[in-house]
Amino acid sequence: QKGKSVTELDDKYFLNDFAYLVDVTEHLNLLNAKLQGAKQIVSHMYDHVCAFSQKLTMFRHQLENFDFTHFPSMSILSPASTEAYVSAINDLREEFALRFQDFFSHSSKFDVFAKPFSASPEEADAALQIELIELQCDSMLQYHYSNDDLLTFYTTLLPVARYPQLAIHAKIMLCLFGSTYLCETFFSKMKYAKNKYRTSLTDANKENTLRLSTTSIVPNIEELVDRQQWHNK
Repeated sequence: QKGKSVTELDDKYFLNDFAYLVDVTEHLNLLNAKLQGAKQIVSHMYDHVCAFSQKLTMFRHQLENFDFTHFPSMSILSPASTEAYVSAINDLREEFALRFQDFFSHSSKFDVFAKPFSASPEEADAALQIELIELQCDSMLQYHYSNDDLLTFYTTLLPVARYPQLAIHAKIMLCLFGSTYLCETFFSKMKYAKNKYRTSLTDANKENTLRLSTTSIVPNIEELVDRQQWHNK
């Protein structure tokens, strides 16, 4: 707009690199959006991570064959060589595996939690094997599992007395923090709770305020009020 020359825009190698970054960043942004938000169950996030890992393998093979189906910006330019971009995808796969190695190391635990009726009992922890076999032979629970979401199945439908170890395993999985969403929400709420207009706010009241503002539990106001002793003036 200012009439200044931008030599990079005349460099085909720069434009090819730029097109690759635009396309691969779009894929990363889509993954990032799937991993964010409230009430994310760790097994669902693990599914997104596994899916993206497989996508990277596919991208590598496609770029090796000059197939730019999932790289629309590169398809416009059609670079004569894709060797550098194949190498970049390999580096991204290695970095991806390193960053999410904790996820991949607990894959069997996620399978038992997310797919209890198809997970292999022999590959599960010893404490879960017997209950897992009994669960997979329970046709009524299998019906409820196929017709309700995972959270509802474990919190309301699974008989804890019959499957105590599976219930404990489910609680552990549901309590895992797969992202920093809750921490980010906490700091955002603290920014509004602790300001210059609330200088008399005590530490105890601040803690209670932040707990209420970040929890998903809805308080029963009527029951809390009924517990109080009223004094008529």
